[in-house]
Amino acid sequence: MTVITARGRIYKLVGTWDSDLVFAPDDGLDNQVMIYSPDEVRELLKTGKLSEVSAGIAAYPN
Repeated sequence: MTVITARGRIYKLVGTWDSDLVFAPDDGLDNQVMIYSPDEVRELLKTGKLSEVSAGIAAYPN
C-alpha cells in the first residue's frame, strides 16, 4: 500500500510493528516513519488526511 499525505508526502507500507502498520517515506528525504493501527489508517483515509495512491498512477507527476 502506498499513501500520500494531505501535504503531498508519499509513504509506502514497509512492515508491521506488533499489529500496527509501519509506513516509510518514499522520497528518501528523511528516515522518520509513521506507525498507525489498521483502524487509524482507515480513519485517516476516510477523513482525507491520507489518500491511497492507485496502481498505474504516477506518484511523482512531472
